Amino acid sequence: MESATDYLARLQKQAPNAQHWDWEATLARSYSQLLQPGAVVIDVGAHTGRHVDCFRHPVRCARIYAVEPQPEQASYLQTRYRDAVDVQVVTRALGAEAGTARFTVNSAAPEESGLRRRHYNDESSARIREIDVDVGTVDQLVADEQLSALHFIKVDVEGAEIDVLQGGNAAIQRFRPLLAVEYGSPSFSVYGRQPGDLFELAASMDYCIMDLLGHRCVDRADWLSLVDAYYWDFLLVPSEKAEQVSRRLDSHAWPVPAAAQHRHATGEGTRWWQRLRHALRPGRGRADIEAAYREVLSRAPDAAGLEHYHARLLAGQLDIRGIKAELRASDEYAARQQHSAH
Repeated sequence: MESATDYLARLQKQAPNAQHWDWEATLARSYSQLLQPGAVVIDVGAHTGRHVDCFRHPVRCARIYAVEPQPEQASYLQTRYRDAVDVQVVTRALGAEAGTARFTVNSAAPEESGLRRRHYNDESSARIREIDVDVGTVDQLVADEQLSALHFIKVDVEGAEIDVLQGGNAAIQRFRPLLAVEYGSPSFSVYGRQPGDLFELAASMDYCIMDLLGHRCVDRADWLSLVDAYYWDFLLVPSEKAEQVSRRLDSHAWPVPAAAQHRHATGEGTRWWQRLRHALRPGRGRADIEAAYREVLSRAPDAAGLEHYHARLLAGQLDIRGIKAELRASDEYAARQQHSAH
């Protein structure tokens, strides 16, 4: 089996720029290959539900705990999944200990928000505000929900990943779930973490670290050559399941190409490519979504809805016509039509 560092060398030759790949889609492909229908999942940092959707379909998880402390995003999730019996939205942060804490929101890039102010991808446009949030732990959540199984924990919390895992130590030792974490220095460094800390935590739990394709990090030196080298997304796998996980993942595949490169390179959907280029023009995309909301619902979009549709627009999952169709299929639109009829 090829090591993670050997694979990384080939990957960098194939695409020197890591943005060639869609790492969120690659993560989704990986856990879709690993999880069975009926799995129980905790999504720590659920944001606007991209992975919640994947856990529901195609994985068909039995229970998904979508953890999101940001009020706008949490409210959006609650509305979006209010009729979903398989999804429970948890409106608090998770960490090493329960309590309350200040939470730094970057309104310009809510996905970069967290319990501490990280180094943002675009510092010049960051719009910062602080809010108070409740903080729980994975162990507390497992106890409160009286879980008898736990198969997967995804942790994307802008630097506090180790804290979350430490707060779930009992559940991790009891259930031995697969773990997915994002670990990059712009975020973990503000928590005083060092590159080797995740490797040492994994070893203390008898877990090994793999890339999203199932290539194993063989030792600490191997791990240190991977951190911040190209990507930030990793799987932590119980040592007793390492061979099984490697076999089930397609280690010979490349990551999922970013939508723009994939469609453009394969010649698929010229109209789609034109729509994407239009969305990427300064001031476009978001303005089109706002116009769609005003046309269909006679109001401006909330922050979470705007971000959700903008991400789907840029990923090529739908165009403005599709956004309008979804808005017209919403309960809010139906209520407005019923009110107008009276």
